[in-house]
Amino acid sequence: MPKLPPIRLRVCPECDAAGDLMQSRCWLCGHAFDGAVDSAQVVEAELIPEHGAGQFSLSTLLLAVTLACVCAGAATVEPGYAVILVMVSVPAWIGTVITKRKYAAKGKPLGWFGRIVAFIVSAIVSYMALVAVAAILAMAVFLALAIYCSIAIANSGGGFH
Repeated sequence: MPKLPPIRLRVCPECDAAGDLMQSRCWLCGHAFDGAVDSAQVVEAELIPEHGAGQFSLSTLLLAVTLACVCAGAATVEPGYAVILVMVSVPAWIGTVITKRKYAAKGKPLGWFGRIVAFIVSAIVSYMALVAVAAILAMAVFLALAIYCSIAIANSGGGFH
């Protein structure tokens, strides 16, 4: 992760709050600064990036908690539908987080509308994948049953008795 250059801040002599060098008053106590900036009032502060690769932002955490609450509520009302909800919404949430990070890495933060669209698109893709897997499983079961029945018929002499 690249290290960000330090920034210079002016420290208020009254309350020790750090603020912009160009301010004429302290943002915390309202102390009026005189025109010249004294070198004793200036400090350098290190900037810390928003979050690293293995960390999540607060909005992502809140989205996860909301999703968990909705899924838990659905499980108490109708457990069968809750399983489908989890199978569709969790991959959609993961897709939304990945999309948000890709946009943030490009320097284009994804707004609330973009996040909603990303979640809906991811949910649709997840639902389609779930339906495709269910269809493949149904065809596999049907094919296995057909093979079993044809073997049973062949072993019994080839006909119905």
